[in-house]
Parts: sequence; structure tokens; C-alpha cells
Amino acid sequence: ICGSNGRAIGALYTYGPSYRYPLSGEARTVATTVRERARQISASLNQQPEIVKKAS
Repeated sequence: ICGSNGRAIGALYTYGPSYRYPLSGEARTVATTVRERARQISASLNQQPEIVKKAS
């Protein structure tokens, strides 16, 4: 997970018992999913907050 300056500020990993994870041939799918979620989290962390108009 990257901050607004592009440097790493966090990480994701997956864990599970070896007899269940990953199933044969699914390692690539799991890796792709984890990378995509990390990109999404990075993007959401780097968004500017919406400016909310004060109630008058």
C-alpha cells in the first residue's frame, strides 16, 4: 500500500492452513486479487476528502 508520495506505507498478506490455501493452480489468482486490493486501498488513502458545506 503506497502513500501519496509513492512510498510504501503498509502491506497486505494472506494466510491460511496449507491444506486449504491456495488450492492447486490458484496462487496466481490470489496474488492478482491481493495486488488489486492494495491498489484500491492506496487510491482511497490518497484521495482528497470531499469538502462539506457548513450548515448555516
